[in-house]
Amino acid sequence: MTFDDYLQHGPQQTFELASGGSRLLAFIIDAIVRFIPSLILLAIFSDSLVVGLLFDVIYKWFFWINYDGQTPGKMAMNIRIIRTDGASMTHHEVLLRILGEFVSAFILLLGFLWIIFDANNQGWHDKIAGTYVVVTAKKQVVI
Repeated sequence: MTFDDYLQHGPQQTFELASGGSRLLAFIIDAIVRFIPSLILLAIFSDSLVVGLLFDVIYKWFFWINYDGQTPGKMAMNIRIIRTDGASMTHHEVLLRILGEFVSAFILLLGFLWIIFDANNQGWHDKIAGTYVVVTAKKQVVI
């Protein structure tokens, strides 16, 4: 990389891709975190499918935008979502990723299972949104 490339593109970044197992555990943790609020909302509103989907979208959108691609489950697993260029997601990528999750789930969850076979551990929703799920840097405690 030349100095001009550095000025134009910044330093090269390398990321460790998150494993399918850590992504699954993050999903399970998020499901547990959302469980009680979902029950409360479902008790209040009669159309449970619409309320459940809306709550899921708001939950992901809020955390992905405000917490740099992390939900509580991803925080617990030290993973986060980034764009393929290494930057944080914008509202545009969040929208594409959420729509992509519906596509991934639509045909027998094949879009999620694709993570197991893909060289970059990407599901269909990652490919649609142009994202990777990567391991975050471990925080070091200095005593």
